[in-house]
Amino acid sequence: MAVQFTASRIEALHPTDKLYRVQDTLVPALYCNVTPKGVKSFCIIQRPKGGKPVTITLGRFPILSVDAARRSARTLLPQILDGTHSAHKVLTITVAEAYQQYIASRNLTTITVDDYNRGLEAGLSKWKQRRLTDISPADVLSKYKTLCKASQARASNVFRVFRAVYNYHRAANLDANRKPLLSENPVNILRDSKQWTKPKRKKSLIRADAMQQWYEALQQLPTEFRSHQAKAVASLLHTMLFTGLRSGELRLLASSRATYKTGMKGYYDKASHLIYLYDQKNHEEIEIPLSTHVVVDDSDVWLFGHGGAPVSYETLTNAVGWIKRKTALHNPSHDLRRTFITVAESLDLSPYTIKRLVGHKVSDAQDVTGGYIIHANDRLRHAAQAVGDAIYGHACGASPR
Repeated sequence: MAVQFTASRIEALHPTDKLYRVQDTLVPALYCNVTPKGVKSFCIIQRPKGGKPVTITLGRFPILSVDAARRSARTLLPQILDGTHSAHKVLTITVAEAYQQYIASRNLTTITVDDYNRGLEAGLSKWKQRRLTDISPADVLSKYKTLCKASQARASNVFRVFRAVYNYHRAANLDANRKPLLSENPVNILRDSKQWTKPKRKKSLIRADAMQQWYEALQQLPTEFRSHQAKAVASLLHTMLFTGLRSGELRLLASSRATYKTGMKGYYDKASHLIYLYDQKNHEEIEIPLSTHVVVDDSDVWLFGHGGAPVSYETLTNAVGWIKRKTALHNPSHDLRRTFITVAESLDLSPYTIKRLVGHKVSDAQDVTGGYIIHANDRLRHAAQAVGDAIYGHACGASPR
């Protein structure tokens, strides 16, 4: 039905058992919605060039008068037609564009962004050029089940990121009534249908009875592994074993404070035999005392690098694969962290000390006790040395004097 809107004609519209819509003859893109409860609101519906129809709610009658609704419609229609209105932008944004805007809005670590990027490429590469609004709950459910066949943990991580991206744009783009322009998050289908899986926490590590075999292969890596970064990656794996630090942290360390630059994760101080890690998430510098078992070459700009470039993630993965083929032991690089922590726990070190040794933040608002603990580097170094001695004993069959 179409009529020339006036206040009296809008007032005369009566509710029915279903929502219905009346069109204005003066501004054909302007409509008045009437709900079964008698609520009347103005909206505009317009199809931009090469796009889907865009619906924007302007406000309720009589708070918003007929003349004011027409003025708003005439202002917004050109923006919708040429694609410059925010509603058109969010309703036509692609998954890739939405993701990039989300990443730019967050203060995420380089490691986190890299992990998100790998997940997007591996799991949702075919969605990147699709509109965010075109992703349906059925799409999510189908893709999630497909990804779960390869890795339940990866599938869950991919869609947690996608859910965050969608929620960010849904919260940031509201209509005149402060209601989201985007519909309900399609990832909610996983919650509603109870499809979310709970990946089991990995518990693999280098067993004490296999440590010597693994360590002997590591000793052969610098000369037998075919890579110009063979020596550097062997040193990296050795340091990971004797510190429990993550590969992403160690790979991007500067060899000294003098060579430290923005984008690096920290640096090594030769005089104090300490690693300084910059915790980007908490904006803190963490000191990690090293045992005598950690011996590094600081001749390159990167502590674990060659020719001015750090050990690449690909080289690290290939080196771990080489050790696997050499020993028949399947131990991903993160197993070294679990190995260090397990050995530390077996020495009855306090959980706070272990957390501090592996670079975890100890004091926070949810851990009042941890907030009172001040870890002296001398005490931590003794703990690091004790763990290093124990690992060395398993690796070589004897503890150093």
